[in-house]
Amino acid sequence: MPPKSKKIPEFAVIVVFLAVLAALIALSGPSYDYELQKLDMHLTVGNRLGFNVDSDAVYFGTIFPGGTSTREITIFNNETRDAYVTIGAKGELSGWVSLSRNNFTIPGKSGTSFKVTASPPGSAAQGNYSAVLQIFLRYQKADNKVSGLVAGAVNFSVTSAAGDVTSPVITAVTISSDLFDGDTATIRVNVTDDVAVDTVFATVNISSSLTNYTMSQEGSTDFYNATFTAAEGTHSYIVTANDTSGNSTNTSYTSFTVSAAVVAPAPAAEVGVGGGGGVGGTMAESFRVHIKVPEIVSAYSDEEKTITVIVSNLGNGVLTDLSLSASGRISPYTLSPISIKALSPGMRAIFLLTLTAPDIVDDNEFNISLRASAKQADTSSSFLLKVIGMQKPALEIRLQQSFDEIEKLLDEIWSEAEWLALRGAKVAKVFTFLDSAKSSLEEAKAAIGPLGYTAAQEKRDEARAFLEDAVIALGEAQPSIKLTLTSPAILFIALAVLAVAALTVYTVRNAGKTRSAYKTIKSRERAQKSRMDNRKQARLKHQAALIKQAYKEGHVSKKTYEKSLRKLKSSKK
Repeated sequence: MPPKSKKIPEFAVIVVFLAVLAALIALSGPSYDYELQKLDMHLTVGNRLGFNVDSDAVYFGTIFPGGTSTREITIFNNETRDAYVTIGAKGELSGWVSLSRNNFTIPGKSGTSFKVTASPPGSAAQGNYSAVLQIFLRYQKADNKVSGLVAGAVNFSVTSAAGDVTSPVITAVTISSDLFDGDTATIRVNVTDDVAVDTVFATVNISSSLTNYTMSQEGSTDFYNATFTAAEGTHSYIVTANDTSGNSTNTSYTSFTVSAAVVAPAPAAEVGVGGGGGVGGTMAESFRVHIKVPEIVSAYSDEEKTITVIVSNLGNGVLTDLSLSASGRISPYTLSPISIKALSPGMRAIFLLTLTAPDIVDDNEFNISLRASAKQADTSSSFLLKVIGMQKPALEIRLQQSFDEIEKLLDEIWSEAEWLALRGAKVAKVFTFLDSAKSSLEEAKAAIGPLGYTAAQEKRDEARAFLEDAVIALGEAQPSIKLTLTSPAILFIALAVLAVAALTVYTVRNAGKTRSAYKTIKSRERAQKSRMDNRKQARLKHQAALIKQAYKEGHVSKKTYEKSLRKLKSSKK
């Protein structure tokens, strides 16, 4: 029998009101839709330049080792909601790829662009390389009753880089003449650009083996040079120049010939004459010593430089206890080997002179003298050492700019990870990568002075790699927020419904209704509970599908996937 009618207490109404209010607050919190877009990237490293303008993927074309290629990607947000974009890369090409921007917002019904640049190192082997550009998009739900994304939420287009599209200009290409086997050959070019020259290098083809030589700028001029040891035969070389906007140009292959070493017998009464502009010393009449050294050597202030010096015996007698010495503003310096016990007629000895350029502020030139001495004869020669002062070279300025960009990106990712952590996302892995990136960046900054630019560049690239790992980990953490946000919402809704149901039962049982009416209300209550259970099961099923998709696409590990499934299964009970 239904209980007798009683007046509804005011506290029951208050309980229901608070439960419903709590449910509304839970549902009004941030809730998001996510989308993952992937773009394939392709690059060929070869001995020529080639272009691919197709837009179905990011094609960097064919470039030389040490070159660069840039493509521009435009994203249009077809949703009315803002989209927050995070970009990462996976694959063998990912370590050579850099972005002009990351972690940005695209307002609804609008678009934006960013540049992707591929920069294979000079040591990169020829071949095809690929990677996947992963673009994570997060949308805040405008209406919690409506979830999911409309078809074609974003559009992508891939084009050549906008802005500076003018390649550098290479002129006045020369190589040392009258080369003999073992000589030091110098390639020299003039390179100009409408914005700024980035890197210049020469590729020398000897017996189908390609070797890259980075060309050094001669002070603040437009001339660049590189040296290498010549080998007998007919060979070819090509020069490539890149600007700071990612444009490249190259010369055509130019042939050059290196002759075999030829010994000209000296007359019996000949007096030796030093090479390279030097003046011969006191010589025995049957001996002649010759020194060959580059006429000009360029170095930065306080930079260590190694120079090849060739000493030849052009006489007709054996030179014994042959040694080399240097003088000028190059202290300290070392020579290897220290001496040659015997040098037969027509033979050549190679010495490596390692010197330290003077520590100066302004550009300057110094004459460095060399002296080759044997028991039978001696001679002298000289070369010009051009020293670039302590003003920051362009490379250091670019390094500092890249440090600032990495620091800014690191702060942005850190803030985003904190935002996700406050909403229950597991971002410990993200912070681990960010800490590693920060440490590598500090090491890169410290390396510029004492360790040089190469070490600083390596540490900078290491910091970039850690940032890319952090971005990918950030994308993997984002889908888990759906579990965190929706679970309280379900709990609050359930509490609100139970409170309403309790009040309904209380009202029916105390309002003198008939047992038939009481049974009807109980039936409705069971039906309502069944609907809630179905909704819960549907949500759990949707969450399981998201986790499965993330696992298939490699965003979460198998361990995380299985753990999440166990958690969802326990929620169904």
